[in-house]
Amino acid sequence: ELRGGGEQDADDIARDLGRLSWRRDLDAGEVASLRELALAAASEYGKPELGVYYVITALLQALDFLYIVEVGEPVAGAAVPSRALTRAELATRMSFFLLDRTPDSALLAAAEAGEIDDEAGLRATAEKLLLEPEAKQALDAYHGEIYRLDGLSKLSKNAEAFPLFDGALAEAMRES
Repeated sequence: ELRGGGEQDADDIARDLGRLSWRRDLDAGEVASLRELALAAASEYGKPELGVYYVITALLQALDFLYIVEVGEPVAGAAVPSRALTRAELATRMSFFLLDRTPDSALLAAAEAGEIDDEAGLRATAEKLLLEPEAKQALDAYHGEIYRLDGLSKLSKNAEAFPLFDGALAEAMRES
């Protein structure tokens, strides 16, 4: 909440919520824009909480939230002009691939600290993510989609030709 409608509170909210929703640190201009929005809404309606509401609304309608934006950064000394994922972009890609969700504060902090800059750090971070419950759910969803496993429950066979095929067998096939 904007305690007293303060600029520092608005900046903190914009930085913290922006970092999580846009999966990267916001630059000073983005923070300033969100601060102005928060303070204007709080002033207009006389309720500090509406400033926060408008900041959240703006963050969740932005293209940086709706799409995974991967611009990367130039690779120095490359023979052919090329770009590499930034630390935040790599953390985002890992999180969506392994957990099917946005990266949390801990993963973004680890990326910003350079913990995924080399192969060993990348592997250690991936192994840590794979221990989270969302990893199994993401893998199940991936296999379900690629192999169309949801269709097994709708599958029907001729009982005479396939007497052993029933709902239990279909479920066992899906689980396997």
